Amino acid sequence: MKHAAAVGHSSTGPSSPEEAYRQALGTARRLPRPRLEGEVLVAYTGAAEAPARILYTALTHSGSKALIAHSVEAARHIVPYRDIDTVLIYSPSGRDPRSLGLAETASLLGGERVALVTPQMHPAYREKAESLGVELVELPGKAPPILAMALASLHWAPKQMGPRAGRLEAEIGELDSALEWTRETLGATPSYAGLEALYTPAAKPGAIYHCATTGCTPRPLEAVLSMPRGAEAVAYTTSVDEQDYKDVTASHAARGIKLHVIRINTDPITAGLYSILAALLITQKPL
Repeated sequence: MKHAAAVGHSSTGPSSPEEAYRQALGTARRLPRPRLEGEVLVAYTGAAEAPARILYTALTHSGSKALIAHSVEAARHIVPYRDIDTVLIYSPSGRDPRSLGLAETASLLGGERVALVTPQMHPAYREKAESLGVELVELPGKAPPILAMALASLHWAPKQMGPRAGRLEAEIGELDSALEWTRETLGATPSYAGLEALYTPAAKPGAIYHCATTGCTPRPLEAVLSMPRGAEAVAYTTSVDEQDYKDVTASHAARGIKLHVIRINTDPITAGLYSILAALLITQKPL
C-alpha cells in the first residue's frame, strides 16, 4: 500500500476532501497523546462514535481491557457500577452536555482518569471541564473534527503483538497518501451518497460517517435481509469480516436488492479509517 500531502489550514473550512484530509492529518499529528492506563472505557456522542471505534478496535486487538459505549450509557449504567481506570470521551462538538455529563460523573465518583477529545470548547464548557480535572485534548484550527479524531486514534493505538506490529506501524507511517490510495481503490467516485449505509463490524466507522453527512441511519449488513425488493444500499465491509456474511451477500441479488459493496482490504485497525475515507469520497462532505 502506498500512501502524500502537505499540512494546510483554511479560515473558511476545507473546500474539498483533499484539503479536509490535509488539515485533519496535520491536526492529528500535533495532538497530545492521552494517557490510556488500565481498563479503558471509550465513550462517544453522535458522529464521534466513528473515531471512538477505531481506538476501541486498536485497544482490543492489543489485548488491552476496553469497553465502548455512548456517553449517556457510560454515565448512567457503567461508570457508577464498574471499576474503570481510564475514561476517554470523544465529542463532536465544543458544546456537548452529554460528554460533559459523563466527565462529571466519572470525576465525582473518583478513581478514573478522564480525558475528553473535542473541538475547541465553548468557554463555559471548558471552565467546567477544567474544574473537574479533566484532561482536555482540544482540536485547534478549522480541521474537520471527525476526520482529525479518526487519524489521531490511529496515532494513539497501543503497540500490537507479534509481526502484525510492524505491518500496522507501516500503514500508519503511510497516512500521507491514504486518501489517494482510497480513491484509487474505489475507482471513479461512486454516486452512492443518497443510499442507505450498511456495515460489517470493522467498517462501521465508514457507515457512521456516511449517515452523519446524509441523514440516514447506519445498519448492520444483515439488515439487507429485511429490505424490500428493489431496494438499493451501499455496504461498508472489510476483507476480515466479509467471510462471515457470505449468506447475506449471496442472497441480495436473488431478492432483487442492489448492494454496492465497498471492500476495505487493510489491517482491521486501519480499516475503520479507510472506511471513513471512502465515505468522505462518496459523500464529498468533510466532517
